[in-house]
Amino acid sequence: MTEIISKCRKCGKFIPLTKDGYCQECYAQVEEEFKRVRAYLKANPDATIPETSEKTGVSEKRILRFIREDRLETVSHAQFTVQCEMCHARIPSGRYCAKCSATLLQALDKTLPKQRQKQQSNDQPRAQDSAPRNKEKMKMYLDRDIHCNY
Repeated sequence: MTEIISKCRKCGKFIPLTKDGYCQECYAQVEEEFKRVRAYLKANPDATIPETSEKTGVSEKRILRFIREDRLETVSHAQFTVQCEMCHARIPSGRYCAKCSATLLQALDKTLPKQRQKQQSNDQPRAQDSAPRNKEKMKMYLDRDIHCNY
């Protein structure tokens, strides 16, 4: 199995692809920053993003990322929000407001069944026809690799 390589979002070091996009060292730093922000907001629920950034030493950009990732949600303070990516309404966390989320889900529900039907009708004949050719190609590549002197 081939491992997919990506760059750490924070330091740029090449790493195996991860869900969060950070190397182990940066992940630990980001988690520590998150804990500082969360603790500050628990003690100061009316804090603004710039104030929270200044007091915790965590960048405003990182705090906004925590909000977008649904890790921070501040219902008590209207200024501590982000914009919906579709309609630009102010939301407490995430990427989309409830209305836009519902619209996206409806659109997916309409398109996915059509794509599945199309894929199933296209895949069935190919799977039977291509299996022998794939085996022959694999054998050819294996034979070539065995007999070649590198």
